[in-house]
Amino acid sequence: MTPLIYNPSWDRQQLWREAQSYIHAACWAWSLPEISLKETPPPGARKFGTGGTYFGYWSPPNRIFVNVARATSPVRVRGRVWSYPGYKIDRTCAGILAHEFGHHAAGSRKMDVETWRRVVDSTKPVTGYEPTLNEAFAESMRIFTLNPDLLRLARPARYAYIIQYFSPLHNSRWEEVLRNAPEFLITQAEKFCAEGQRGLA
Repeated sequence: MTPLIYNPSWDRQQLWREAQSYIHAACWAWSLPEISLKETPPPGARKFGTGGTYFGYWSPPNRIFVNVARATSPVRVRGRVWSYPGYKIDRTCAGILAHEFGHHAAGSRKMDVETWRRVVDSTKPVTGYEPTLNEAFAESMRIFTLNPDLLRLARPARYAYIIQYFSPLHNSRWEEVLRNAPEFLITQAEKFCAEGQRGLA
């Protein structure tokens, strides 16, 4: 597959269309049940917490909601929010979709949960949002889905677990996926990768 590389000329809807195409192709590549995508919040969606939030939600067996209108825009200048498609922090509509798709992927495979628990216990989180084993997997799968090389370098143990069940969707280097990202974000991605290479992940 061709990686999803964000083009700064895209508006929010163009990014959403590209993300949908990419994830539908991932379903085919991994022989997963096709997903049904919605932009309307499910009944009872909460603004915070897990199990069906205001921003994204996977409902078994194959429904995914993404609040595209409330998703974060890709970062352009240094500020409080550092979110970008394919980066370790990604609250854009592409990142939310890839995170919920991680839940869909996990729900479609029989995986060794106890081994995953040991992996999570022995590694640093990929982001600050890992309140449960399921969310730790979805966050790891988000990066693996959009930028597998970034996860391979930064969290090799998590990458090694995931590739037992899913093949990388492309073999592009992480820098290629983030080629249009701001320089300060590239610097942070380099530091993220260095953690894994120094055995600190």
